[in-house]
Amino acid sequence: MYRTLSPILAPLIALVGLGTGPAPLAAQQLSYGEADAGYGAELELRLARNFGMENNFKRIAGSFASDRLGFAGLQMDISVSKFEETYSTAPSAGAHLYRRLGGGTVVGGFIAGDDLRPGNYFYAGIEAKHQAGPVSLEGYLAHIDVIKSGDSGVRYGLDADFGLDHPGRMGFSAVRAGYHGADLRGQSHGYAYLGTSFDMGRGVSLSAMAGQNDDHETIAGFSASFAIGNGPTFRRRDWYAGLPGNAGP
Repeated sequence: MYRTLSPILAPLIALVGLGTGPAPLAAQQLSYGEADAGYGAELELRLARNFGMENNFKRIAGSFASDRLGFAGLQMDISVSKFEETYSTAPSAGAHLYRRLGGGTVVGGFIAGDDLRPGNYFYAGIEAKHQAGPVSLEGYLAHIDVIKSGDSGVRYGLDADFGLDHPGRMGFSAVRAGYHGADLRGQSHGYAYLGTSFDMGRGVSLSAMAGQNDDHETIAGFSASFAIGNGPTFRRRDWYAGLPGNAGP
């Protein structure tokens, strides 16, 4: 497994090592080392429905991120998902190591694991995020290792957010679009979506999304999240984070 993952982990080591000193945070955040910067957390509750399979999906997830390592930032993720009448409850956990390069760019790498019976799945990959004004782009590429079976594959995804200005404490805050996919055991899985979010103030936001998977099944849902500080740096990387209400690998 280590020989398989080394081509992915090597770029991570190089990315984290870029630069000789602390890098600045994105424009709206403070720089490394400042007393008031460096922490963010989020709790998310999500419900969705696959209208083609007529099955419901539910999920609770959380993340905690800190930029106070000095040379890099660390994010930890945990979640529990359930795709009713299809798969058992699926717990997952993940970790990201990242570095801010300035100019709104963050690069890093991650590992994550899913307990998706009848198998366990391990992911290791690289990721990047760039924000320019109201536009934010985030993408990743990961290797899939199916524990014990020896099967392997690849996962990938791209998300785009367009921030919306709204007066006062409440209002629509973003329009979103993205695609997440996976190739494993000769099969392809994919989900393309459109969505929006509504800022309720005090770190609370509501989001709605709808899209289709590669089987032309419509999957739609909504979520509620509570963020502390700047929230997580990256999105979570477990299977259902990118493919909600979708058949497992």
